[in-house]
Amino acid sequence: MVIDLMHVLINGASFYYLMLSWCYNYEQSQISITRTIES
Repeated sequence: MVIDLMHVLINGASFYYLMLSWCYNYEQSQISITRTIES
């Protein structure tokens, strides 16, 4: 039971981290694209 809970926490944390990094990379690419268009 405790092991299952740990697996859920670890999977949730890694998924959350992946989503955060993806969103961050997406925002960075959007910013660089708009900068390229403006300049």
